[in-house]
Amino acid sequence: MALSCVGQVVMTLAQAQQAPLRHESASPGPRVHPPPFQILRYDEDYSYLRDPAARTGDLLALEPIKYLPLDAAGHDWLSLGGEIRLKYEYFDNPLFGLAPSDGNGSLLQRYLLHGDLHLGRSFRVFAQLRGAYGTSREGPPIPVDEDGFDVQQAFFDLRGERGDRRDQLILRVGRQEMTYGVERLISVREATNVRRAFDAVRLLSELGAWHVDGFLSRPVVNQPHELDEWAAPGTDFWGIYATGPTGLPGTDVDLYYLGLDRDDAVFEQGTAHELRHTIGARLFGEIGPLDFDVEAMYQWGAFGAGDIRAWAIGLDGGYTFRTTQLQPRLALRISAISGDRDPQDDDLETFNPLFPRGNYFGESAIVGPINLYAVHPLLTLQVSQAATLETGWAFFWRYSTDDGFYGNALNLIQASAGNDRRDIGSELSIVLDWKLDRYLGLRTGYSHFFAGPFLEETGPGKDVDFFAAYLTYQF
Repeated sequence: MALSCVGQVVMTLAQAQQAPLRHESASPGPRVHPPPFQILRYDEDYSYLRDPAARTGDLLALEPIKYLPLDAAGHDWLSLGGEIRLKYEYFDNPLFGLAPSDGNGSLLQRYLLHGDLHLGRSFRVFAQLRGAYGTSREGPPIPVDEDGFDVQQAFFDLRGERGDRRDQLILRVGRQEMTYGVERLISVREATNVRRAFDAVRLLSELGAWHVDGFLSRPVVNQPHELDEWAAPGTDFWGIYATGPTGLPGTDVDLYYLGLDRDDAVFEQGTAHELRHTIGARLFGEIGPLDFDVEAMYQWGAFGAGDIRAWAIGLDGGYTFRTTQLQPRLALRISAISGDRDPQDDDLETFNPLFPRGNYFGESAIVGPINLYAVHPLLTLQVSQAATLETGWAFFWRYSTDDGFYGNALNLIQASAGNDRRDIGSELSIVLDWKLDRYLGLRTGYSHFFAGPFLEETGPGKDVDFFAAYLTYQF
């Protein structure tokens, strides 16, 4: 059946604009504008185009390829899409002078193409190919920037439903992207040229108002200019993540457990086998002009012969003046993240943020959420209907003076070296997001990191300048 359906695609492309579809709805609904693109492209649903009345006729919407019916009723269908992104980035004094500067910066290119095949409501296949390339960069290729041609995603879904379809269960198997919450612990790593993916088995369920995901996975290990190995050994990652209402107006909650097993985990204390368990809760919502996000995490397990005991708290809240010109949003982010109390003993108190968003603290993505106090005031302005300007200044201190300073890749940038200074420094960031239209977006960002006493006294401690400009086309 699948081969027969795929064989009709070429013919359907030629006929899609001409032949009306038979569909279940007897009365045509109003025209529907194309929905916004999602961070996870497999979350997009173009089945509404089964109804001819829902088609806009906009050539740029590429409706003939967004919904390709493969049977007369339109129950079997294929959707195609993709992305082209060009990114220029420049670092001055990367790693605070520990790495050589590249005076020319680098141009990064990302190409994505996906197909989403639905055979009825019960079976689905999603596949996405990726090309990630870089030019004008000195030194060896960086895996998250240059990975050549590869398979970004390839999975299938088996769906079961009950009653009015509010309760459903989906078994998803294969390579896939995952993101949860505000990406403090699990992220697609959008800012880098190569997005993060996992080889996973997932069980996704809708149980009334609750969404519950369970998964067993291994993160994809990027191998520049080679096909990335499927289910590469070394790291196992599993968990269950639930989201639902609290019963309070405008407020929802996330509850989760996450497990991690790594062969060679590296912290200032050393390198050893790591078995780590994380439980957490996140309360978030919006009440009038006020938005808030509060998350608490606790970790336990084993690191080599020692025990793990670590924790983290993240607070993010803002107030939007919606009746004021530019609709300014004043916000404050506060983070407290544990570090190791004594690198000489076997026990480890360093928090592991698992697979976090890179640029949570700043556009340069220099600082990793480990052994940290952070205070980050922000101001966002809606400078036009399509453009937002955000500026923020983040201040960083070490939580424990017996643990070092870690980077976004969970790498140890600067060991404690017996230094008792907490002040790491601060980072000023300015970011402009401009949605030129539904398909084309421009993002530019500049940041300056002012190195503090700890970095100055333990290493080169140079200030860092960072600039990036992204031009993204999606279809």
